[in-house]
Amino acid sequence: MSNNDRPSIDELNSASEPLSRLDKALMSPISRRKMMTVLGLTGLSLMTGAKLSYASSTALTTNLKLKKTDPLDVTDVNANFDLIDQEFGRRAVTPDFYKVDTDPDDTLAVQAAFDSGHTVLFTRNYYVKSVEMKGDTQTINFNGYWLIGVSGSGDSASDKDAILKITGIYLELYDIKINGQFNRNYRAAIHWYSRPNFPQAGYINIYGMYIRDILVGIQYGAWLDDPSPHDAPQSENYLYGFRCRSLQNCIISNQPNGFLKISGSTIDCHQREWIFQAGNPFSIPDSTLITCKIGQISVEDSELLKVEYLEGCGLLGRNLVVSNCVMEMPCTWVKAEGDVTLDVVHGGFMGGNSGLPMFQVVPGSTGSLRIQNVRMSRSAGVGDYLTNYIISGLGNAPNYHVSIARCDLGEWAPYYIALSKERSRVFVQDTHFTYTAGGSMQSQTIHDKKDYVNLIASVDTTGENMATSANTANKSGWAWTNVYGAGGRLFP
Repeated sequence: MSNNDRPSIDELNSASEPLSRLDKALMSPISRRKMMTVLGLTGLSLMTGAKLSYASSTALTTNLKLKKTDPLDVTDVNANFDLIDQEFGRRAVTPDFYKVDTDPDDTLAVQAAFDSGHTVLFTRNYYVKSVEMKGDTQTINFNGYWLIGVSGSGDSASDKDAILKITGIYLELYDIKINGQFNRNYRAAIHWYSRPNFPQAGYINIYGMYIRDILVGIQYGAWLDDPSPHDAPQSENYLYGFRCRSLQNCIISNQPNGFLKISGSTIDCHQREWIFQAGNPFSIPDSTLITCKIGQISVEDSELLKVEYLEGCGLLGRNLVVSNCVMEMPCTWVKAEGDVTLDVVHGGFMGGNSGLPMFQVVPGSTGSLRIQNVRMSRSAGVGDYLTNYIISGLGNAPNYHVSIARCDLGEWAPYYIALSKERSRVFVQDTHFTYTAGGSMQSQTIHDKKDYVNLIASVDTTGENMATSANTANKSGWAWTNVYGAGGRLFP
């Protein structure tokens, strides 16, 4: 019986004879246990999967249909059991199809379903130590149910690595839901990494993911303490609709040649229910929305929230791209160690005069921070302008560059772009500042001239326009001074 042989809903409604219970069972994926319930069989031998003997002359009924007897003919059921298994094997399977005991630990059943290569459909919550999606071209749907971690302190390092490991290729994953239940034995809820001597964990699409009640959400690539992460092209991976709750570090990347694109998500860093746990391990200073040590993470059409804490930061690391997003956080938005781009972002910097910079450049960093089309506004009721610097740390990163373009920054005075000695390292174009000073609203637009070309064009260095001829020798007492909003002037 193929999928094309299934009767349509209209055919079922117009059928002249009642649909058998087995026919109904075969209309959708079903576990062995549920099939037995549908069949109404209670014999212990059948419940354990054993087969009763039957006459060799018994003719098998066609199309997996049974004799219309009540109760059902046990011999007929057993004769068709292999055919039924084969039919189910060609359809979506549930972990319960592989469940052979009543143990509350579902690890073996879930892993067997993942390893089957068939489409997997969850039909209830499953309790596991650790399971791995390592298939090739496979669809897995959690179907609204949870994968719940139950590893204990005495379990193996592998079982405490992560509740779910993703190492396959060309996977289509739906509605992935992981509940850590505040289990401190795990290093992460999900460890998404590539195995040596296997295809990279790439070309994976995830449609919907919710992780809660665990310290680390997604570890993308090697652990941060791995001295030599496996270099694999772990890319072409897309995560749509990611949500999280009660996570200290939502996403961490340490994957050479790895790329992850996130869209339509709400990434929220907050301890929430952790505060009710004895010996709460949640570290606010170490909390981040995204940490990228190696690889690249891009976030678009999403919200990034860390709305309560001044400590920690929103984004940490390098090779981070945020576009068309909302960012709300009173802490430092970015601690940059390399290239970071923010483009088309509407956000709230709610730290008041905390002294925290909006962007912090980590000492020794190289690369550039590009802040483009950012509209920043403070929370309602916050008065006076911010005295925090927008950019800080350039003095300890001589090879790092910052550009700010086409931004609208509310309640921030332009002379707090950066420290005076670092201001020439920040190139600002067409950026509008609106702030309250002395009880009135002030407005100013800053538009630096690149590489001081305005100075070269406006200074007479040949003497042709001077009353007295001059030369180009160095003159004492003259200094190049950058004047915000008007390029530069040469002052004696």
